[in-house]
Amino acid sequence: DGRVSERIRTPDGALLTRTAGEAVFSPHPDGKSIVYSQYAPYRDIYSFHDLFQLDLASGNSERLTHGLRASQPDVSPTGREVAFVTQANGSSQLEIGRLNDLDGTHRVVFRSQAFEQVFTPRYSPDGKQIAFSAWRQGGYRDILLLDRERGTLRELMHDRAQDTGPSWSPDGSRVYFSSDRSGVANVYAFELASGLTYQITNVVSGAYQPAISPDGKTLAYVGYESTGFGLRTLPLANVPLRVAEPAADTRPSPTAPPKDRALPVRDYDPWPTLPPQSYQVDLQDGATGSELSLHLAGNDIAGFHHYALHLVMNVDDGQPSASLAYSYGRSPLYPSLRVYRTIASRYDLQVGGTSRRWVSDSVGGSLSLSYAFPAVLSSQALDLDYTLEHIGKAEPFSGTLDPNEPPPSLPALGYMPSAGFGYRYSDVTRQAYDVSPSGGRNVAIRVGLTDPIMGRDIHKVSVRWSIRQFISMPWARWHVLALRYAGGESGGDPGRVGLFSLGGFPESSPFISLYDFAVFGAIPNLSGDALRGYPQGYRVGSQFHELQVEYRFPVFAPEWGIYTLPYYLRQLYAGVFTDVGDATSDTLKLSHFLVGSGVELFTQLELTYRVIVTLRLGVAHGWDEGGRTQYYLHLGTPF
Repeated sequence: DGRVSERIRTPDGALLTRTAGEAVFSPHPDGKSIVYSQYAPYRDIYSFHDLFQLDLASGNSERLTHGLRASQPDVSPTGREVAFVTQANGSSQLEIGRLNDLDGTHRVVFRSQAFEQVFTPRYSPDGKQIAFSAWRQGGYRDILLLDRERGTLRELMHDRAQDTGPSWSPDGSRVYFSSDRSGVANVYAFELASGLTYQITNVVSGAYQPAISPDGKTLAYVGYESTGFGLRTLPLANVPLRVAEPAADTRPSPTAPPKDRALPVRDYDPWPTLPPQSYQVDLQDGATGSELSLHLAGNDIAGFHHYALHLVMNVDDGQPSASLAYSYGRSPLYPSLRVYRTIASRYDLQVGGTSRRWVSDSVGGSLSLSYAFPAVLSSQALDLDYTLEHIGKAEPFSGTLDPNEPPPSLPALGYMPSAGFGYRYSDVTRQAYDVSPSGGRNVAIRVGLTDPIMGRDIHKVSVRWSIRQFISMPWARWHVLALRYAGGESGGDPGRVGLFSLGGFPESSPFISLYDFAVFGAIPNLSGDALRGYPQGYRVGSQFHELQVEYRFPVFAPEWGIYTLPYYLRQLYAGVFTDVGDATSDTLKLSHFLVGSGVELFTQLELTYRVIVTLRLGVAHGWDEGGRTQYYLHLGTPF
């Protein structure tokens, strides 16, 4: 699924928990739990930031707030109270509440004005004050102190510098913070008794989010260098006290916010943002010759409408194919509609007891409904679809008949209704620099049915499933073992059973194609699973089973572009794989399984500033009868 999750770790690097999206956490003073924020579903419709408490001994997590839009928690020194930030009406405010009942006891202790924002509250060691950073009208981002008992507010500074990330010294005498008052962000300390500000760090690349060790001897902060942000430490005994220079006011004069907050209200119009946002051109061999295709896709800015148009023209005979898909994203049932004309190879023509390839010309439409169950760090969905298509012949049945053999079994032609039901589950995770999903699993199952009750005197049923598992290797960073098992079985009236095909990639011309690896249910005759090292559609039958094992590892991460041109080379990575599988209409025998293996190299590119594509170069060899050495170059990704 490609979801990126944050990881909360202990000082020794042990993983505590995974969170959905950005996470900020605060340890409980007893050391037995942490309070953290993450995105979570609310009322099965929305996803808001809410607060959770993780028990470190059991690993169990408890949700503390529900739909509060709460983030950036800090647990008080007593462990009985939590300070946090909530969002509302374009502003954020500071709230506090009892840890054992945040939903029922939370209250605002600092309310922002229009458009103002609050960040990173931190309790003083005695719990009597809360330091926080606030952006206020006039362009001021300062550190403020809130007296918990009196409710009074103290400004530590009032300047145009960006003052962020307050943190207390263990004795409560100083507040450390990051400020760009000199033009570069560095760590400073404000002494509460004297009102003096001291400069602590003097770096040229930035120092942020300071924290002081419990003994007060070491400063930890986030620094920046060519490879990105990292954690740095500094012994405070080696730092001479230097009074900081006043903040340089080099920023332009602030703009006053509008006095009238009323904005014009009009109905939402999706049309201005609906033009296609992605374009893909492809040339590859199709069912009746080389095919040139154009794929367009887009959606409106609010995500209510999604569409994809796929146009195909056969270069040899001029036969056109097309499909148009549309989905509506504002409904919980997520309806989708697809109409198409497809010319494709099928294998349900039986001559002499064996399957023979023929080319179908199908025109039809489908309607599907999907319902996703809201969850944190995983997803589940139920799918229901109905398809009505007319199946014809793009070219006559061909081949010779032997009078000594049984009569051929012809595929069903004409109108063909079918219905399908599916279930999907995923808890797959992927970190920022991973070359592949690095953890979790993906499970999918689909049942397809045609029955006389639908208006056609044919009964057939098919079941198809897929399981993918990703395992991060402990001995090398970003090395991943990827496993995929897929299978299917079909049955029904004699001569009407749907067939699966298993084989390698389609031959490409001129040596490049766009290929979506192992599309689940995308081809009407249920073919499409790749057994690399063998011809396309090499094995055909009413059932198939396939196991794919890949070891993926990084080669080079250049992160390189050409000035500001819309081209960016992100990374190179490779994979070593083995495919094992068979498709048959007879009894399944392990001795008949085919084995193919090979090596693939991937180049990940970012084009037009937003479209990420993967160029895939591979060589595969089939080790059993019918196998061959295949070389291929595709635009696409592995499973």
